[in-house]
Amino acid sequence: MTYSMTGYSYHEIPTTTGSVTVELRSVNHRFLELHFRLPDILRQFEPDYRKIISSQLNRGKVECKIILNTHENLNPQEISQTAIFALKKLEDQVSKYFPDANRLTTNDVLKAPGVLGTQEENLDEVFAKSKGALDQAIDKMRISRGNEGEKLERVIREKAAEIHELVIRISPKVPDIIAKFETKIRDKLTEKALDISDERLAQEIVLFASKIDIEEELKRLEVHLSSLNEILSSTGPKGKKLDFLMQELNREANTLGSKSADIETTNAAIELKVAIEQIREQVQNIE
Repeated sequence: MTYSMTGYSYHEIPTTTGSVTVELRSVNHRFLELHFRLPDILRQFEPDYRKIISSQLNRGKVECKIILNTHENLNPQEISQTAIFALKKLEDQVSKYFPDANRLTTNDVLKAPGVLGTQEENLDEVFAKSKGALDQAIDKMRISRGNEGEKLERVIREKAAEIHELVIRISPKVPDIIAKFETKIRDKLTEKALDISDERLAQEIVLFASKIDIEEELKRLEVHLSSLNEILSSTGPKGKKLDFLMQELNREANTLGSKSADIETTNAAIELKVAIEQIREQVQNIE
């Protein structure tokens, strides 16, 4: 399946004191870039959350927001004795060196990280529930990104089919262009009553034919289109591979345009570049 890098998901799991909510937002990015908005009590688990997300998502700028919700009938002003004792120990150590320093006020203590909030004995439960909510949110985001990716893939395949039709349309034009060139030269020679050998005329035609020979470019375009379809049908991340392929397709389109010898092939080359650019725009969204 083809996945987009853009998505949003939300999941909430109840806890004994309320609930834990996880929100994920993802936008396009060259690599996987993770940003977290966590309550203080869960900040220590950021490496665990990072590992979970990295194992499921490959690219995109992802914001993970975890919220702890407490029931209204529970006392939210729960004090952590561990945090209180740690502050007291630190204050005593500072007082040894700075005896005149101001002592901590009640307000200072209450504002210290980890003093108020979820009880220490509930931390394991909250962490476990947050991981569960994160797993569910990632699953939902994968579904969301997969649905968007299917739409992107359809557009890309449609544009690839247009390019294939252009290649088919251009292929038989070269012999006609060469024939017209030979006729044009002969008409000019006749008009100016000039006489050159058939060998010299043949050399001019061969030189012209080599300048406008686009058979190799057309074959490479077909090969690249085949590779594009193979990548879209494969599993795993595809965005970087497709992005590289777009560069190759664009290179062939530029060469094709530079070798154009009539208005029809020139227009076809322009259409080709437009179609490739439209594919490239979609590829930028793929994981």
